[in-house]
This record gives sequence, C-alpha cells and structure tokens, in this order.
Amino acid sequence: MGSTSHANMIAKWKSQAREGLTEIFSNGKARNEKSQEDQIKELHAKIGRLAVENDFLSKAFGR
Repeated sequence: MGSTSHANMIAKWKSQAREGLTEIFSNGKARNEKSQEDQIKELHAKIGRLAVENDFLSKAFGR
C-alpha cells in the first residue's frame, strides 16, 4: 500500500471514530438522565415512607 492508501484509511477511521463517539456520548447522556429519574423516584418513595413513619411515631408519643 502506498502512503495515499494509509492516509485514506486513517481519514476513514477518524470519521468512523467521530461518528461512534458522538453516539456513545449521546447514549451516555440518556442513560445518565434515566439514572437520575430513577434516583428521584426512589428518593420520593423514601420521603413518603419517612413521612408515614414520622406521623406514626408522633401519634404514638402523643406529639
């Protein structure tokens, strides 16, 4: 292969890498957003449980 073939091959790989990296990072962002949504739902559920426990204990101790 000549140096032109190598240059073309490198240019092709570079182009493929750019396309692939864009996809990887955009999917990572979507996964991160999903993870944050899951954490928010989990925290809301925990807040609800703690509020119920707090109400129960307040009534049990007459406060």
